[in-house]
Amino acid sequence: MILLAYIARVSDGMLLVASMDTMRSGESDETLDMYKSQAREILKQLDNGSAAKCSIESGPLIFHYMISQGVCYLALTRKGYPKQLIFRYLDEIAQEFIQELARENHGDWKSALATAARPYAFIKFDKTLQKKTTRVF
Repeated sequence: MILLAYIARVSDGMLLVASMDTMRSGESDETLDMYKSQAREILKQLDNGSAAKCSIESGPLIFHYMISQGVCYLALTRKGYPKQLIFRYLDEIAQEFIQELARENHGDWKSALATAARPYAFIKFDKTLQKKTTRVF
């Protein structure tokens, strides 16, 4: 089960999309806040020289991220969650995110990404994240 999914710009760590499944997580609000804070710290530390794919343990949970075309896709799962499945999920949301940005910006998704000036600028993509998370993963 995917407990949290973030999409962020790598150059500055700015969150573009955030999605959480608080109903199924079983974690307290304080615990979830701690993991959200850790996720933001991970995103701030990444740059274009960071590993393209990585998993980072944090207690009973693991952060998994994938960087593609200047965007980081990060998800939080329990330790037993299959890595192959989470990285397939991250790859699928990466493809869909870029396709949606390109569609909405007449193919110029890179400019839209580079000029996003506020956090959660593409929050409407959260609906796609929610559907994909509950449907397949």
